[in-house]
Amino acid sequence: MQSHEKNSFRAFANAWMELSRAKVEPQSFKNYKGIIERDLLPSLGDMHIKNIRPGDFLEALRRLEARGISATMKKASQLCSAIMQYAIALGVIEIDPIPSVVKLLKPHRVKHLSSIIDPAALGNLLVKIDGYAKEKGSIIVRTAMKVMPYIFVRTAELSNAKWADINFDTCEWRYTVNKTKTPHIVPLAPQVIALLQELKEHTGSYELVFPNARDKSRPITIVTMIAALRRMGFTHNEMTIHGFRATARTLLDEVLGERYDLIEHQLAHTVRDPNGRAYNRTVHLAERKRMMNRWADYLDTLREKAREEVGNA
Repeated sequence: MQSHEKNSFRAFANAWMELSRAKVEPQSFKNYKGIIERDLLPSLGDMHIKNIRPGDFLEALRRLEARGISATMKKASQLCSAIMQYAIALGVIEIDPIPSVVKLLKPHRVKHLSSIIDPAALGNLLVKIDGYAKEKGSIIVRTAMKVMPYIFVRTAELSNAKWADINFDTCEWRYTVNKTKTPHIVPLAPQVIALLQELKEHTGSYELVFPNARDKSRPITIVTMIAALRRMGFTHNEMTIHGFRATARTLLDEVLGERYDLIEHQLAHTVRDPNGRAYNRTVHLAERKRMMNRWADYLDTLREKAREEVGNA
């Protein structure tokens, strides 16, 4: 079967990619395109879509499994299914075999990013962040590192924060979550407001709150923030930047006893009402502001306790 055959897997894959291009983020589309062209089309591309057997998909996916890249294998199976569903919608085929195929593959196990959930260890981390802020790095990186534990947003959201979205009067940061395309509100505790007001004297003339040192139109990178953690002595297995989210989720629940739905709202996760409808961004805002102020005070207490213990050692 030639690759230009209109009913080849390649033809449907290309058509599906064109349809999906405007629906996903550019980087996600690039990743999808790479998996399809690199890992699927070489073996499946020239086959008539009606003639592809479950075993053909299984063989292609097992090659990824054998290479130890289970995350790519999982995404490849999802892409195969999406392409077959596209063909079903056009009336070319009737069955998507992928759900049956994936049952014969090893399950992909998500590797959770490291985080510190012990209060004493967190206090020690906060002391080290303060020490780093006094001795090393630019004020931009120092402030980003000090702010992150208080607000525990996704790293890309913090680095891309814009001054126009921060309201110092209402003590709120309002923006659209890139991952879900939904509006989000981050209540800013007095500690965060103070840090941002100081930083604004240095970067307030730029669009970005945390601009890159070399190009002020671009944000600081996650690599820069990770490097700061490593300079403080924390390995990848001990703490990651994204790990501040797991830290907050765990301690807000297990130590401070905050309500699960308030925590999930603040993590910008979708929370649904009893009828299955997603709550809007303003729901429970007053309680979330109280929770975020309480969280900031709790972090300050942990930091001071850790500092005292170091002084008494």
